Amino acid sequence: MSDLDAAQITLVLPAVLAAVAAWLLVGAGPPHLVARRLGTGAANWRPRITGRGRLTSGAAAVVSAGVVFAALGPGRLLVAVTAAGVSAAAVRMRVSVRRRLDAERTRGEVVEICDALAAEMRAGQPAPRALHRTAEHYAELSAPARAADMSGDVPAALRAVAANPGAGGLLLVAAAWQVAERSGAGLALTLDRIAAALRSEHAAACEVEASLGPPRATARLLAMLPLLGLLLGMGVGGDPVAVLLSSTLGNVCLALGSALALLGVWWVERLAAGVRL
Repeated sequence: MSDLDAAQITLVLPAVLAAVAAWLLVGAGPPHLVARRLGTGAANWRPRITGRGRLTSGAAAVVSAGVVFAALGPGRLLVAVTAAGVSAAAVRMRVSVRRRLDAERTRGEVVEICDALAAEMRAGQPAPRALHRTAEHYAELSAPARAADMSGDVPAALRAVAANPGAGGLLLVAAAWQVAERSGAGLALTLDRIAAALRSEHAAACEVEASLGPPRATARLLAMLPLLGLLLGMGVGGDPVAVLLSSTLGNVCLALGSALALLGVWWVERLAAGVRL
């Protein structure tokens, strides 16, 4: 096998492994992207990978790894797996950040929903009509509004929407709606109080997220410092990249260093998740 062929295989197969690993870790993509493209009816849609899909993807990864092993040896296989792991971790981190930001935005929208519902009811609108008018501005209320139009179970529809990330505050709205249906009590004052409580909770969560920003940025910067070391080595006339890619010891160092860097970022994210409200 020529050096050109070996280089091509070294570049292509890690990309294949990275794509497979990213699919196994992340799934078909963030649900909010699908909901945004398909409309409000897909708001609760979330991708699921079947057992057969996981088996097929795993088999593809094993076959790709076997091809790399047979063509280039265990050292190149280790480099390919390292590239796949780093790529999959980067995709996973990007999706995690996107989901966290979407959840924060949804928490803010839940507060606005409570305010809008209370304002409609104070203006004299009955609860189903107020819900329908609010749903014209907030797609999350489409299913509950349809349930109200058909005299269905509005609290159950609200609880279903509350299962989405960041929409947990709608559980309080569902409970207040159910009590009002059974007792005939007014909802406007209750929704005002719920909105005030959720607003306070959302403000505290935003403060916590802001305080977690510097530790996250520090962890990611430290994970990227080895790349700066490689650039410095090349700047003084060395070839550290060739050492990492062309020798067994270099391959092991590359894999171990990448694993430790990713482990550090993962650990900081775990600590951040533990203090998040």
